[in-house]
Amino acid sequence: MKKQSFQFLKLLFYFSLSLIAINFSSCKKDFSNQAFYANDNVRFPQTDQEKELASLTKEIQNVLLVIYAHPEVLNEVNAAIYSGFEVDENITLKNLLQPNGGSLYNYSEFKKRNIKPGSFLKYFKEEVSSGKYPLINKYYGNYLQNTPSNISSSVARSSINTIAATSDSSLLTYEIWVINGIKIYFPYSENFSATYDPGGPTNNTGNPGGPVVTTVSADRDADSGPGQEPYWVTDQYGVMHLTSRQVTVDDAYAEVKATHIVNVMELDPPPPTNPPPTTPSPIYTVYISWVRCNKQYDKLISFTKNGGGSELWFGEGYASRDASTGQINPNFPANPVYLSRKDIRKNRWVHPFTIWDTNWKTEQTNHALGIWEEDTQGSQTFSGSISGAFKVGNTTVTGTVGYSQTIVSNDPILRNTNIDRDYYFRTAATNVEGRGFQDGWPIRNAYGTVDFTMPYQVF
Repeated sequence: MKKQSFQFLKLLFYFSLSLIAINFSSCKKDFSNQAFYANDNVRFPQTDQEKELASLTKEIQNVLLVIYAHPEVLNEVNAAIYSGFEVDENITLKNLLQPNGGSLYNYSEFKKRNIKPGSFLKYFKEEVSSGKYPLINKYYGNYLQNTPSNISSSVARSSINTIAATSDSSLLTYEIWVINGIKIYFPYSENFSATYDPGGPTNNTGNPGGPVVTTVSADRDADSGPGQEPYWVTDQYGVMHLTSRQVTVDDAYAEVKATHIVNVMELDPPPPTNPPPTTPSPIYTVYISWVRCNKQYDKLISFTKNGGGSELWFGEGYASRDASTGQINPNFPANPVYLSRKDIRKNRWVHPFTIWDTNWKTEQTNHALGIWEEDTQGSQTFSGSISGAFKVGNTTVTGTVGYSQTIVSNDPILRNTNIDRDYYFRTAATNVEGRGFQDGWPIRNAYGTVDFTMPYQVF
């Protein structure tokens, strides 16, 4: 009887353990189950083209897992990111594959980090030559053969947005979109600069056992997803090897563990559209000086060029007169302000000090202020009217003209308002919105999520 009781208790014990294991496993996120994300605002690839793109980022992630075992490779990538060659803490894969003559490798901030160029290309080619990466060969074969095609890296932002919104793009056009868009993104990189920046004070530039990074591929548009966290192990002969385990990567993880995400992201920003001032003194220059945002408008992980930090655009609508025709026309130039995910997560001020108007002329009696977060899909439209009073000989011609400006965004327009010139210069230094001051200038707000200041100078 005692023996039978013992066997029963033993079975009960193992049964209880199995229940605990089942309950524990059910608490973990199952990244293979897309239904899990039904209420998590996640978008998975849907078309064959999107699925191929996600698979391409996975192939690149798998290559990085292998070649990052060479510390000089990881240092080369981090040097490119920390150099600031591209905005938003990233580097385009294509640029890393062109160490001979590529503009990245001639960039002063990269060169000062004393990285011997070519390690990334060498080991990347070596791993891809194994034959396990058909999509990398399809899209990057020319670069790996040291004969880059004539695909231009200066594709206009508007062209990219048009391509992203259509499904009948030619293969060549889509290749441009992919090759220029796939980047290695290092969110919260500033948290790790002491150790991971080759110019940092404690960077370990050699020897296995040095810094490692978690890697993520863009198989979804989401704020969390699966990543591979590497760690060093020592075999029976005392040799160190890099292996990895699956982890969940989100903003909280990326803030404390160095992470490289193979994302599909925006192109480098175009040059500012505001023309240089040509009017004699006095010149009234208005700035967007300080900006902060408390909402993540882009995803942490993305295969649709909608990942990383946020790109806030500040547009200026004004009326001008064409001297040759007398026609009064609307204008709507805009400049971007980039905020990292950490800037937004910490709700901290950034100081772009970008020009909103190079010279707000007296005849331009009002201006429209438009603020939006740019995406690669969706559209929103600014509309309204602006007026001006223009001298034609000894006669003043007053005109009002309507404007309609369509921008690419999935999010609501953050601000679309008219500002009277006389009112602005009369009240620009006063607490007009009751939100206090930043650096001596009143804080203005857009849509409840973006604060900014608009100071001016007279030259």
